[in-house]
Amino acid sequence: IIFFGLILSPLIPEKIIWISQCSLHLAEDEELLALASRSGCRILSFGIETTNESSLMHVEKEWNRPERYDSAFIKIKAAGIEVSTEMIVGLDGDDETVFDETFDFIMRNSIALPRNYIITPVPGTPMYKGLDAEGRIFDKDYSKYVGGTVVFEPKNMSVETLQNGYWSLYKKLYSTKNILRRLKRNHANLSPYMRLFVFGTNLVYQNHIRRGITPGIV
Repeated sequence: IIFFGLILSPLIPEKIIWISQCSLHLAEDEELLALASRSGCRILSFGIETTNESSLMHVEKEWNRPERYDSAFIKIKAAGIEVSTEMIVGLDGDDETVFDETFDFIMRNSIALPRNYIITPVPGTPMYKGLDAEGRIFDKDYSKYVGGTVVFEPKNMSVETLQNGYWSLYKKLYSTKNILRRLKRNHANLSPYMRLFVFGTNLVYQNHIRRGITPGIV
């Protein structure tokens, strides 16, 4: 708290608005949350990856603890900070139920800016080496390694199911009706300006999805 206080406290008199990425561990420190909000933080993005505990093992993030997600988001929003999430589908613990489970989770928590990706084995990483050794990588055109294209054989579903399910999930989340549902309640008590910013970003993402562009990449 002392270290972050030294960083955040000087921002308070500057009266700026800032957005960043952060670990969900932040929700465990109410004093730090309040300080972040006072310093001008209005949106934080959390790479929670998945609600499936077995899938978290695939990306070595067992410490994320999905059972705490809902309560953590409540605390963060109560501090005046809106939530963005980054989640992955196609992990080895996932089957075709992952799409509905991810949709339900995001809608239940009124996530303002949800971003989703197909798990992508980045060349040079242990995941890439492991999948390649198993003969599961079928496409080595690295221009496709942007989070929206299946380039390997999933473990518990077909390539087509993963690819189609990913875009169906995104289109469903960013339908106009569901954008309004997610943003209807202003739990973080954002100002009209910030609410307009969040709504506008949703419309930009909606446009990207309709064009087959993964939000957050372009």
